[in-house]
Amino acid sequence: YLIQALISTEDRKFYDHWGVDLIRFFQAMVKNVLSFSFREGASTITQQLAKNLYELKTQRENKFDIGVRKIREWISAVQIERRFTKNEIIELYLNVSYFGRSSFGVEAASRAYFDKSATELTLPEAALLIALLKSPRDYDPLRNYDRAVSRRNLVMQNMVVTGMLSADEYEELKQQPIVLAS
Repeated sequence: YLIQALISTEDRKFYDHWGVDLIRFFQAMVKNVLSFSFREGASTITQQLAKNLYELKTQRENKFDIGVRKIREWISAVQIERRFTKNEIIELYLNVSYFGRSSFGVEAASRAYFDKSATELTLPEAALLIALLKSPRDYDPLRNYDRAVSRRNLVMQNMVVTGMLSADEYEELKQQPIVLAS
């Protein structure tokens, strides 16, 4: 479930690009310019991995810093794609990403939130962990339960859109509460 949720939410064309999704990038740029904001992201899983591995993001970036960082992410993403398989990239990504609660990597996060191995996660639990990638602080179920449920359900809805989950299954699963380990 983790991989399906990740790809459905973060990078639907993961298996079809070479580290950078130029079409998605240009669509996001147009949307950002037209809305006068820079909220629409276009980073691929591989670019996010590069950012996480090499600590490319810094505090208080200005627009120039963001542009330079994006170029560095692109270059790093292409190099990663040349050296690793897609499955290795996903494995690396899930093992270095921060999920909150001092948890780096999906196994540590699974233990911290649910006191079980990542291989034992239910689909809603896996969806919650993928939801946390956007902002572990903002979507922490202890601090912001309703936001966490909403984001988890969005991840599962993304799985419906990509054909990895049926609409009927989604309707049933979205009703489940988040139950954390005590």
